[in-house]
Amino acid sequence: MNTKAILTAVLLLAASATFAAPSEEDKQKGIEAFCNAAANMAYDSMLSGLKGEKHPAIQKKLEAKYLKPFADDKNLSGIMGEQIKYTLKKTEVILKEAKQAGLKVKPAEYEELAMEAGRAEMEVCMKNMAE
Repeated sequence: MNTKAILTAVLLLAASATFAAPSEEDKQKGIEAFCNAAANMAYDSMLSGLKGEKHPAIQKKLEAKYLKPFADDKNLSGIMGEQIKYTLKKTEVILKEAKQAGLKVKPAEYEELAMEAGRAEMEVCMKNMAE
């Protein structure tokens, strides 16, 4: 699912919540859409960090991709903004700990590691949202 579709699903869920209580199926779809967006953020952030991009550049890239579509909605832009901050901090900690442990990552491994970061974020997000 592409970023635009994920973000649209989150927006539609929020809009439907204002008019009527969403069904359990709609709630689950909204959770999955949000967690998918969080996973994509984790992937993008980790891949950029592994490539040596600095925090401000990564933040700008994430904001353009995940925050800009909701610029007119204070609630959703706030949620996505907080998720971006969380993702950046998590990436920073993981990369710092890897460096301290002496982990050497080859450029050929960046994509796989970023995918794993995304998968892990999806798993954690779904678990947390289920509670």
